[in-house]
Amino acid sequence: MLKCKYLAGCLFFVIVFLSFSVRIIAQNEIKPDERLFVKYSQDYISSMLINNPENIDYLNFCLDNSCYFISEGSDKFVNSPKLTLFDNQTKSSTQNVVESINKSSFNILNYDLKLSYSQRTSYRIGNSNEVVIFYSLKEMADRYNKLKQSVK
Repeated sequence: MLKCKYLAGCLFFVIVFLSFSVRIIAQNEIKPDERLFVKYSQDYISSMLINNPENIDYLNFCLDNSCYFISEGSDKFVNSPKLTLFDNQTKSSTQNVVESINKSSFNILNYDLKLSYSQRTSYRIGNSNEVVIFYSLKEMADRYNKLKQSVK
């Protein structure tokens, strides 16, 4: 039979070990970005977190890394379509042209986008000289994979 001081030491060790384990698991837990709920339901997100959390991680990555904005040299993009809103409730394009954007709160899920697998896609912002350029789907996957490799 263990003496009381050894039992207390063992219990302390188990508690410390469990607390570190919980922290490690919590650090690796993928949390969906709130902006995803613009397009996806809570049930869908919950299901993906259980069945394929990597998809949530990829979508989170896309929210912040799928595009960039230019104004200098935008005259090269005069034939690009104008950015329009997408109605996520009716799942259809609104044909409402976006006249201006707030880059700090830009959510790609609010817009009617047709992205290419192999080529970047550009959209003009209203009648301004601003253009948003979206990376190709292949580029996005490559960028995400490189990020994941660098984190390992």
